[in-house]
Amino acid sequence: MLTSTSAFCFRSLKFRAENKDVKFVDVSYKGLVEDSPATVKDIYKQLNLDLSPELEQHIAVTADKMHAEWKDYQSTVWNEQEPKPQLQDFGLMTGDVKRIFADYSAKFGG
Repeated sequence: MLTSTSAFCFRSLKFRAENKDVKFVDVSYKGLVEDSPATVKDIYKQLNLDLSPELEQHIAVTADKMHAEWKDYQSTVWNEQEPKPQLQDFGLMTGDVKRIFADYSAKFGG
């Protein structure tokens, strides 16, 4: 899994480097989850697109609903007695992951 994921990341970085005329918008997963409306607004801004007030309102309402549903889901899946899954649970070592994705993380954070 780690090998195929890292290969995908490196192929995407190579594609981007070779296709400077193509517009890419990088989105932080954490930002998308924690503040979807602001993230979508930033995407529209980077693409020089107008975000209508109606769509902006729809995104805010949908994000609030999804955030509440996610919190409910998390409370049923993970509780205080059960620790959240760690990389080691999947046979991965933190140092290996950091080393393999160092270039990607340096460019995009993480």
